[in-house]
Amino acid sequence: MAIYDGIKEIEEELLKCMKCGNCQAVCPIYKETKAEASVARGKIRLAEAVLKGEIGYTPGIAKRFDLCLTCEACAANCPCGVKPIRLSWQLGRVSTTKGFAHSKKAAFTLLRHPKLFDLGLRMGGTFQGLVFSKKDKGMSPRFPIGIESRRSYLPWPPNP
Repeated sequence: MAIYDGIKEIEEELLKCMKCGNCQAVCPIYKETKAEASVARGKIRLAEAVLKGEIGYTPGIAKRFDLCLTCEACAANCPCGVKPIRLSWQLGRVSTTKGFAHSKKAAFTLLRHPKLFDLGLRMGGTFQGLVFSKKDKGMSPRFPIGIESRRSYLPWPPNP
């Protein structure tokens, strides 16, 4: 049984593809990366594996689906009429319903409660010195926390 039953739109797009490779010839991302997963045919194979439950929809898989210029050259060159961009959007929707968008959900929850959001901003402005040190034109991280340490960041204002 598939993990994400009921996603008919995705399944219809997957069934249309005959895996001819015509999308490779026109994909600008594929021309740069030469990676099968960056072209529509590779993304369709990944989507099939996700829907069958062979692999999970991880952030790494999501990043591969996001690697698209949305030029739709692949769809224009497809003899079967596959629309890979629809596939990417719908798999993104699946990921949101399956819990890969915790930070987005938290942000929107905070936005629904303005007082709590303001408190978070005030706390960030007050305690930013623990994470950031002052630099000549802004602030820089004190230790590696997943953001670029060579960049200069603007300080948060003490009041939102």
